[in-house]
Amino acid sequence: MFASVINEIEFAFKDKDAEDVDNNLKELKTIIERYLPVRSRVAVVEAIYDDDKLIVSGAVQKTLAFREDLFVDVYDQRGNLVEEISLKGSSSGLFTEVISRGFDSGVYVTQL
Repeated sequence: MFASVINEIEFAFKDKDAEDVDNNLKELKTIIERYLPVRSRVAVVEAIYDDDKLIVSGAVQKTLAFREDLFVDVYDQRGNLVEEISLKGSSSGLFTEVISRGFDSGVYVTQL
């Protein structure tokens, strides 16, 4: 994952494609934010599925008020990742996202 994005950045530099470099740098930042940091925070996540809509909402306890990127993963009962949701939390820590998508029958878990 990291390697492919870094390779794309290198190719874009060689091609002198500033827009492609910028897009790939944004992607690299997202990947770093998502997979590298380990944070200790208190959060509440609620997931409701109704009529082919997944509603994910909740709150993250914060000591500083600022908007931040949040990532919610949805796993099926076999532990397979079935949906990755990136969203922007409010400065107070609240977030809500509605995903229009059908899911197979079964048990699912959301993880912030």
